[in-house]
Amino acid sequence: MEQTCRPASALLFALATALLGTWAFGSGFLLHRIELGLRSQCGHEGNASSRRDCWSPRRFDRAVVVVVDALRLDFVKPFQPGAGSLAGGVAPFHNRMPFLGSLAADQSGRARLYAFEADPPTVTMQRLKALTTGSLPTFVDVGRSFAGGAITEDNILSQAGAAGLRTVFVGDDTWSSLFPAAFADARPFPSFNVQDLHTVDNGVIGTLVPGLGLEAGARTSPRLRGAPGPRADHHFNDSHSVPRTRKRTALLARSNASADLTGWLQGDALTWDIAIAHMLGVDHVGHRVGPYHPAMGQKLEQTDRVLAAVWDALPGDTLFVVLGDHGMTAGGNHGGASPAETHAALVLAAKSPLFDTALAAGSPSSASLGQEPGGREAEDGDWFGSPHRCRQVDLVPTLSFLLGLPVPAASMGVLLPGLRYARPGELGSGESPSGLLEAETRRLLQNAEQEALDTI
Repeated sequence: MEQTCRPASALLFALATALLGTWAFGSGFLLHRIELGLRSQCGHEGNASSRRDCWSPRRFDRAVVVVVDALRLDFVKPFQPGAGSLAGGVAPFHNRMPFLGSLAADQSGRARLYAFEADPPTVTMQRLKALTTGSLPTFVDVGRSFAGGAITEDNILSQAGAAGLRTVFVGDDTWSSLFPAAFADARPFPSFNVQDLHTVDNGVIGTLVPGLGLEAGARTSPRLRGAPGPRADHHFNDSHSVPRTRKRTALLARSNASADLTGWLQGDALTWDIAIAHMLGVDHVGHRVGPYHPAMGQKLEQTDRVLAAVWDALPGDTLFVVLGDHGMTAGGNHGGASPAETHAALVLAAKSPLFDTALAAGSPSSASLGQEPGGREAEDGDWFGSPHRCRQVDLVPTLSFLLGLPVPAASMGVLLPGLRYARPGELGSGESPSGLLEAETRRLLQNAEQEALDTI
């Protein structure tokens, strides 16, 4: 009898140990994130007297934000032969975005390229949550990526709506599931068919800048050959040269608003304050054939021409933001924490001075971006080196201050240094670095105090 009980006891002990280990792992690794119920308001910081002067003076009347899904940093950063460790030399994605490359090389204070560091998991839905709330996701959220669910936490879109700003959207339908009531005009396109490289992008083109022949299948620009760097006709200026045709294109996917031959950026009377576009072609090419296939170079060229056309059509007092939500591996995948997946590109630009060039020399260097913790050199060397770097959560407070909005309560980001947060010639407490830091510090303290109360 005693010999029979011993195996049973051992089995029960092993089962209890396995359950305890599973519980410990789930409690320690699969953390559950607490969402704050706070809503930032203009009265929380500073001496707000109007919608245009919330926590700081409103720098721009409008903003255009273009999300290029999976836009890795080295897709944008100009590549010089011999500067990297690629065995095969120039890759199909190198120097295929000359317009964005010219923004990256700008020295006039109107544009800047950042190494845009994403926190894992590098999945689109979690990245969009971070890019709108300024908070960090958890790994357990990945399982909910395909189910979705509206974001109820304080975010920059809800703050824009509360301030009376009109936001419009076109592109990846993930936004519609996350923000079903945030847009005055939403034109979502199905996003899960990775075999479809063009429908979503063509829909974005047909909504923003139709009639320029930029859709897939339209006339393409010459291939990049010879020395790397921007082509002569793609220099950064206020009147960027864009091929124009009389071809008119309607939306190629379903829309909850009727397509018009006049795009959102065309015409004399603009009816929006913030326009968001999310292009998926680069990500889908990566999933289908990877970044080293010639199709990636073709898609990047088309995307660059679209961005140049958008820039050319922008009103003068508009902030232009181009960003990648994550990168991709050599196989075209993403979701993990490798440098290729976490290092996307961010370009901030305007047609008036946006950056203080006197501070540029003092900006932190990111020469170590090509290295992993511990000093081990990342695969493929210094692909990710950039003079400027920031975390994705830093974009939320930065855009909030530039648009005169309260920073969402859950935001963990900080203001990007070196930007001119007030209009030229406009002086006020919100413009001084000390005033901006004071407001941001008080907001972070409020965030920490609320989180401490919620965990008690």
